[in-house]
Amino acid sequence: CGTVEIGSFFGFPTGFVNPGPPVNNAPAVALPSFDTNFFNYYSSNATTKYATSKTFTNTTVGASLNDITYVAGNVTFTGNCTVNGCVVATGDINFQISSLTQNQAGNLPAFMSINGSINFAAASTTINGLVYAGNNINGIWINAFTPIHINGCLYATGQIANIYGTTVNYVQPNPPGLSGQNMRIVS
Repeated sequence: CGTVEIGSFFGFPTGFVNPGPPVNNAPAVALPSFDTNFFNYYSSNATTKYATSKTFTNTTVGASLNDITYVAGNVTFTGNCTVNGCVVATGDINFQISSLTQNQAGNLPAFMSINGSINFAAASTTINGLVYAGNNINGIWINAFTPIHINGCLYATGQIANIYGTTVNYVQPNPPGLSGQNMRIVS
């Protein structure tokens, strides 16, 4: 466990991994297994559902920290937004924002794109929980002066690219419905 920082200096990528102290005989880590039952849990338990793509502009999404907002389509955040609980979309999740704060209670994921990508063109952002993309996680323009802070983890079935200016304080995900296999990580 530790901190991963990825930044940029005048457009050139910089960064470091601060793994913290070494751990001898580290415990097995459960690697997640995302399946249909996992995604159905969030559709079935959503507090708010949208049948088509949705854009949120200068607003608060979710009334409580335990809310699940489910969108059958793409989601776009613009302006200044606050998200309480988690947002699950079947398509892409796009952040074209000045600032975003995501709050949650318990083990809910933060943002999940079931079949799409998550695209950050963001300024000041704080995310608490799992960020999952069924495709890629992309940074379009992020810099060290307006960083993204993630207290959780990033998981993409494709690639994670161009997320300069992002700090990830790893927290092992344990959202409802997630299963996994224990595997020992050797480095």
